Amino acid sequence: MIGNRELFDKIAESLIADYARVYLVNTKTNQYSQYYINPDSHLLIEDRKGDDFFCYIAEGAGQEVYEEDKHFFQNDNLKEKLLKQFRNGNRQSFVYRLVENGKKIYYTMKLIHEYMDGDEYFVIGVRNVDKVAREQMYVDKIAYMDVLTGARNKNSYQELEEEYQTLIDRDEELRFGIVVCDVNNLKKINDTMGHKAGDELLQSVYSLLHNTFSHSTIYRVGGDEFVILLKDKDYRDRIDLFNGLRQTILNNQNADEGPVVATGMSIYERE
Repeated sequence: MIGNRELFDKIAESLIADYARVYLVNTKTNQYSQYYINPDSHLLIEDRKGDDFFCYIAEGAGQEVYEEDKHFFQNDNLKEKLLKQFRNGNRQSFVYRLVENGKKIYYTMKLIHEYMDGDEYFVIGVRNVDKVAREQMYVDKIAYMDVLTGARNKNSYQELEEEYQTLIDRDEELRFGIVVCDVNNLKKINDTMGHKAGDELLQSVYSLLHNTFSHSTIYRVGGDEFVILLKDKDYRDRIDLFNGLRQTILNNQNADEGPVVATGMSIYERE
């Protein structure tokens, strides 16, 4: 499939730069070739070719990609979505997780080079970024964590809003829910029982929300306000989970024991 020396060299450079796999994809016909560097001879080896790159990675996603990341690959418009992202100069790569030996490993898929020779060709690289991703996650966790409760903080939520607004503006296929919770009587408890009691109340609210929406990210966006982003499993089970939360709150209120919050839920689905 390679007939251009410059392109050949670009693929070889990419592999030497620690990409686990590199694909040369004809974006018109969908035909592709997969390459790797032979560790002994250091030669560029074509070890796979096929007629439909996008079908190939979609089928692979069903076997290897972590459940919560499969939605991107298992999409009827995968080709259109992937090429749109790669052609966007600000976002020419994305991170996803593969399951290897029962463990989630972070990878990135990146557009390395674009080449025109009658048809358009993309050189796409796949790289293991697990160590870097986990180090960055640790830094982000410290920078964006509410120390008192363990929830994500307001800065983290503001970045989430910007990210999702961008996706909505691009008309991305999105489905998610937002649950908002206001803690009842926090000021009164702080004033009459002290801030230690108020802190314990906030911690108990976070525990309640975390136990209810165990697959979702929880944000503390104000002194007494929490927001939960529902995706994937929690989004699919949102009605039962939300009703369960409401029942627990009602039980706490009737027993005059345990956290009580005012709560509501809204849903976004692209029409």
